[in-house]
Amino acid sequence: LARIAPPQQAITAYTKAEEFLAAHPAAARQIAAQRAEFQLAHADQNAGIRTLIDLLLSPPASPDPVALEARRLLRDCHRASATAATQVRTAWRTAAGPEAPAWLDLPETAFELAIAWIQCPTWADSRTFWDEHAADLRSPETILALEELALAHKAAEQHLRIARAATADTPDAAFRPYVTGELLAIWIECPTWQESQAYLSVHAKDLLHDQAAALLASDNGSAEGAIHFALLRLARADGIPTAYRYIADRTALNERVQGLLATPDSRLLSACALLELFIHQDDFTATVHLSISAILAESAQEPPSWPTPTPSDRDRALTEITTLMGRSPQHAQALGTLIQSILTSTTA
Repeated sequence: LARIAPPQQAITAYTKAEEFLAAHPAAARQIAAQRAEFQLAHADQNAGIRTLIDLLLSPPASPDPVALEARRLLRDCHRASATAATQVRTAWRTAAGPEAPAWLDLPETAFELAIAWIQCPTWADSRTFWDEHAADLRSPETILALEELALAHKAAEQHLRIARAATADTPDAAFRPYVTGELLAIWIECPTWQESQAYLSVHAKDLLHDQAAALLASDNGSAEGAIHFALLRLARADGIPTAYRYIADRTALNERVQGLLATPDSRLLSACALLELFIHQDDFTATVHLSISAILAESAQEPPSWPTPTPSDRDRALTEITTLMGRSPQHAQALGTLIQSILTSTTA
C-alpha cells in the first residue's frame, strides 16, 4: 500500500495498524518506525523525526531492535543535508533537552569496526583483533557504536563489556572468561586422554588458573566436567603428566590418596575421589573419600547413600577413617559418625 497509494492513505493505514496492535507493544513500535521511515521519504519529514524521537524516549525494558532502527533513521536524516540536521536537532531539543545525543554524529566506520570485531569466529580471534585495533576499539566512537548495537544484539553487549573491562583493567582480564570457556570446551571434547594431555600442556598458561577451575566447578551436572575439574586441580598441584597418570594407573591414584590422608588436603582428596568415581568406577571408595573431604572442608553434606562394598574395601575405608581421627582430632566426631553410617548401611 505504501508503494501504490497516496501518502495520506498509507499514513492512515500505518496509524490504524498501530491502534489495532495496542495489545502487542513491540509490534506496534515496529509499525511506528516504518511509518516514520515512510514520512521521512514521502510525507511530513518533521512528523517522521518526531515519531522516531518519541520511540527513543519511551523504550521498553527488554532489548529493543526498534530503537536501533530509529537511531539509524535519525542519523541518516541528520546526515542528509544541513536543513535536515537542523530539523533533527530542533525536534530533539523540543522533546528531550538542549543537548543532541552524541550518536547522531557517529561515523559509519565506527559501526564497521565494531561489527568486524563482533564477527570474529572465536574468542581467540577476537582477542587478536583487539590487539591489532586496540586504540580504535577503545575510542568513544566505537564504544557508542557498541552501545547502540547492544540495543538489539547480545553479542554486541558482550563485546561492550569486554571493551569497558579492557579499558578499566587489562585485556587479559577482560578476555579471560571468554577465552577460557572456549578453550575448556575444546579440551573436554578431546577424543583420547593422550590428546587431552597434549592440549592441556600446550594451553597450560590459559587453563591452569582459578577462573578455569571455577567455570568447570559450575558444570556440576556432567561427568566430563567433574573429571576435567579434578584433572585441572591435580595438574596444578602435581603437574600435568602426573595428573594424567592417575587416570591410567589406579595404583598411582591410590598412593596419592593415602598421601593426602596422611597430610589431609580436602581439595585434592575431593579431586582424587572424582577420578575414583568417574574414571575407575569405584563407587564405594569414591563416596568414602568424597565424604571425608567434605568433613575436612567442614562443608555441609547430605548423608551418603552407600554403594555395596566388598569386605576388603569396607575394612580399608574404616581403617583409613580411624587413622585420620588421630591425625585430625578436631574432626573426630564427624568422622566417627561417618564410620557409624558405613557400618549401619553395609551391615544391613
